[in-house]
Amino acid sequence: GRGETNFRQRGCIKCHDPDRHYTSPETYDVAVHDESGARLFNPPSLNGLRHRRAFFHDGRFRSLDEFLTSHPDGRVTGSPEALENLKAFLMTL
Repeated sequence: GRGETNFRQRGCIKCHDPDRHYTSPETYDVAVHDESGARLFNPPSLNGLRHRRAFFHDGRFRSLDEFLTSHPDGRVTGSPEALENLKAFLMTL
């Protein structure tokens, strides 16, 4: 569907590879740091995302909407429809 297409076109699969359960074994600079100053993180799997109450590697985002509009590497811009399509796809994982 359109949400999955958006996910792929935005490059989300670089860190959240569908063939690796929507994660990867590498670490990435996510353009933010944690309390210890670390900037490299292994991406959490997106499987079961709909059951989470906090998002990002450190749980700093409290809703999927907040995450999708704030993620330093993946802010969703464009139409509200694009955001809704992406959210709908993520909630199927």
